[in-house]
Amino acid sequence: MKKKIDNTIKLELWKATHSTSFYVSLLIGCIIALINVFENYNVVRVITDHLEWVVKENIPLSRSYEGCSLFVSWLALRRTGLGSVLLLYLWPTIVALPYSWSYSSDRLHQMNYQIATRSSRKIYFFAKYISIFISGGIACVVPFAVDLFLNSLICPYCVPNVNNSLVGIFNGHFLSMLFYTSPWAYAFVWLWVCFLLGGGTACMCFLSKKRKHQALVVLNPFFVFLTFEAFVSWFSNMVHLPYEISPIQMVFSSTATPNPARVVFSIILILMISTFFAGYTRVQGYELD
Repeated sequence: MKKKIDNTIKLELWKATHSTSFYVSLLIGCIIALINVFENYNVVRVITDHLEWVVKENIPLSRSYEGCSLFVSWLALRRTGLGSVLLLYLWPTIVALPYSWSYSSDRLHQMNYQIATRSSRKIYFFAKYISIFISGGIACVVPFAVDLFLNSLICPYCVPNVNNSLVGIFNGHFLSMLFYTSPWAYAFVWLWVCFLLGGGTACMCFLSKKRKHQALVVLNPFFVFLTFEAFVSWFSNMVHLPYEISPIQMVFSSTATPNPARVVFSIILILMISTFFAGYTRVQGYELD
């Protein structure tokens, strides 16, 4: 039994990380990161020229690089610019692309029957869920990790100043105390949050009923999140929401409204549990009948 489980998981993970759609999702994420890095490079160049002029003319103005520092410019914190806008609307599709397409193809060509008969329905589902979760998590982390690494080469580093309004992390935001004391530790924690969020989002492909339309399976998380975002915006106009609860916004740590850790992890946990049981019910109940 253990050998069957290991072999099935290895097969599904190999399929997840060697598919064309997985490489395409990583490429899109890297392009978005490069766009943000290029925008930050231009900002750093302008601020550097300005500070050189200030020093040369001995003008009594601020000579700080805070406005273009690493943890102001990182993609997870920067809510302005083309890179951030693209990521906001594309990330649900990016994380669903690596394996949702393959999952839909298995259903369309009935490959799931062959795998299930060689192991079992439970093993098939667990292996499929794990592979979708991991591939989606990687696809979500890559743009932030690449952006953090490349920006660290061009943006000056300094510990964020709590009085700097450009940062966007205030009291009530996700681990705000850690951010202002150890920003690198905060960044690595946020990468793990992105992995969990991306994995749970990718598993929303189990909710799609349009098995013959692969594009709809890939776009399913985007449509669900966009609908929920519209509902949250409408509801916020009626009742003031003290926290950010829209999953599509949670990929950024500097949300417009506070996103404390308990809310972030609660949303991720609900997403993971709901997609797990929905997928398990579908696979065990009638998908392989």
